Amino acid sequence: FLENAIQLDDTKADYHLELGRVLIRNPRRRKDAEQHLRRTIELDPTSVPGFVALGQILRKMGRDDDARDAFNEALRWEPSNVEALDELKQMG
Repeated sequence: FLENAIQLDDTKADYHLELGRVLIRNPRRRKDAEQHLRRTIELDPTSVPGFVALGQILRKMGRDDDARDAFNEALRWEPSNVEALDELKQMG
């Protein structure tokens, strides 16, 4: 349903965010998830959930430096974001 919604209107950051979050769970679709999360941020550069989800997928892909950057960007917009703080704490 989300893919259909995006085909109808590619300008909704929330659609890309939700699809990215769903695709994170499928190892074969992680690259697609990353693309949708990057599109979320392109459409809404202050999307804290978008940066957190992007950081999570990048971490799962073993791209820790990029993941840290995403979590830090989330914290730039929302310094007390618990998810980003927890993720960075887990990364050390």
